[in-house]
Amino acid sequence: MSWYSNLFNRNRPISVERDSSGNWFTTMFSSNVSFKSVTTDKQKLDIILCNPAALKVFKLNCDLYSLGKIQQYKNEKLFLKDALKTYQKKPNKYQTWKQLHWDYCFYRMLGTAYLWRSNNTNLTLSSTDFYFLNPAKMEWSNEVLRKLDKLILSNTSFNELEKETVEYTFEDGTKRNIPLKEITPFFDLSNSVSGNWYKGNSAIDALYKILGNVEEGLDAKNINLRYSGKFGITGQQDPNNVYQTPMGDTEKESIESKVDGSKKVFAFKSQVNIQRFVSDIANLKLDESYLSDYFIIGSMYGIPRDVLESTLKGSTYENQEKATGKHISYSLQPMADDFVDFLGDFLSLELKMEWNYLPFMQVFENERAKTSKFKAETIKILIEAGFSKDEAVIMANN
Repeated sequence: MSWYSNLFNRNRPISVERDSSGNWFTTMFSSNVSFKSVTTDKQKLDIILCNPAALKVFKLNCDLYSLGKIQQYKNEKLFLKDALKTYQKKPNKYQTWKQLHWDYCFYRMLGTAYLWRSNNTNLTLSSTDFYFLNPAKMEWSNEVLRKLDKLILSNTSFNELEKETVEYTFEDGTKRNIPLKEITPFFDLSNSVSGNWYKGNSAIDALYKILGNVEEGLDAKNINLRYSGKFGITGQQDPNNVYQTPMGDTEKESIESKVDGSKKVFAFKSQVNIQRFVSDIANLKLDESYLSDYFIIGSMYGIPRDVLESTLKGSTYENQEKATGKHISYSLQPMADDFVDFLGDFLSLELKMEWNYLPFMQVFENERAKTSKFKAETIKILIEAGFSKDEAVIMANN
């Protein structure tokens, strides 16, 4: 954790460098420093895993996203529920499809989710393993970075580029060179600013001060809680008595041992004041500061406050349900569409990721049913009033 503290140490000198993966990073924040990415992928990952407010936001979003199921359609009609699991029980030897969806959301929130597939020729589920690579283990050579910064205008040049490799390092130090044609990146933000068309920008870069505030706030609360159990003891001295000597070391030790003992009544020759080192920790409003930072982090990823409060004491259950449904429609569905569109093209299937089976989504199903019923009744009334069927349908839908 020392590097984590150093990252937010305002007394350290400014240092801006570029690592072998093409990341720009700095040792502290400064409005005078221009950077594309304030730290490496490894540090981004470690910071999220060590920061309770950020991890809570990530976990909430990933848990919700991974509840979705990919359905197969034919001619826009539901053909097969939970299609991927039906065709292939697991995406790889170690994970379920739900875990793979969780990884996709997590790494995408970090900036870029890199999907690696074991098979690039026989496009079937049964013969392909899917993994999301850990971006912290990926290293881009300067030569590859130079090529990935260029504009590709022909298919021939693009095919040549896809033969380039990225080095992937495992925990035991062994390495594997993975061709770019086997990797499909999915971006949280744009990939046109980083200087690497295979790397997207990360919202975390805009959150480092907030993440630092969370760390500082937790440190402050920890220190104050420890000091709240400590007391200061002072003796009152008569200013008019020049013969009275200040409290000596022997007397200090005597008072400390007596006060910390089991006796309930004590006698002192002069008045003694006892005060707690931290008298009112509530006035510091550290918990409020933590929650404020938590909501800021969540809002950066488009998560409504009612959804963020779903695991806290907050809004009503009905408001949470509606907010969660809207969050799925506006934030998670576009994220899912990117992944599902790729899988659909890869497998030549019509796929959609849906959350309709979840209980809280029934609120929207009921609203759609009421709307459909209202339109049907309106059409019937219009036809009875003398309008044609086509006219009635147009008027009811406007």
